[in-house]
Amino acid sequence: MNQPGLPDEYTVPDPYGLLDTSNHIQRGENNCTSHSFALMMEFQLSNLFKQRILIDVDDLWGKQKKFGTATREVDYIHRPWEIYIRHGLKYKTKT
Repeated sequence: MNQPGLPDEYTVPDPYGLLDTSNHIQRGENNCTSHSFALMMEFQLSNLFKQRILIDVDDLWGKQKKFGTATREVDYIHRPWEIYIRHGLKYKTKT
């Protein structure tokens, strides 16, 4: 039973196709935080630029490995954030 005042159904607005997460398939890498961070940034940038933005997760993950913020054991969301702050993000628009 729903709480009073809440609709029985709700469709999440998705004007930029952000619910299509096919760009974020992990493929056995330990880069789940890179994917999570990229999707969060895609949401923010897509809303800012009013078009679909795709973050290059392979570039982000490569930078994490190169600059030592990637580990095999466990990863934390602040590590891709550090890479973004220090080295930027590679992205493209999807038309």
